[in-house]
Amino acid sequence: MSALAPLPGYNHDLPFRGGRFHLQTEALVSSGKVESVLFCRGAVVCRRLIVYAAGDSSDRVVEMMKSQHMEMMRALKKGEFKKEIDALRES
Repeated sequence: MSALAPLPGYNHDLPFRGGRFHLQTEALVSSGKVESVLFCRGAVVCRRLIVYAAGDSSDRVVEMMKSQHMEMMRALKKGEFKKEIDALRES
């Protein structure tokens, strides 16, 4: 696999249900993956990984990062992580 040069990631702080969440998305260029992690008070709420092809361009990987990041923001706002959030709040 030909590694891409490091790519800038996406980071957002998101208020939701009385809490503050942090969403981070980055390209793990050494392993050919795009990772998005949603945190609440430093704990991982959810992690999503997608694999990109060895021949994918930087532009393609950036588009994958942006798409996955936006999808995670929408999922949070739609309440798709309610079970995970409630479990963290109970611990």
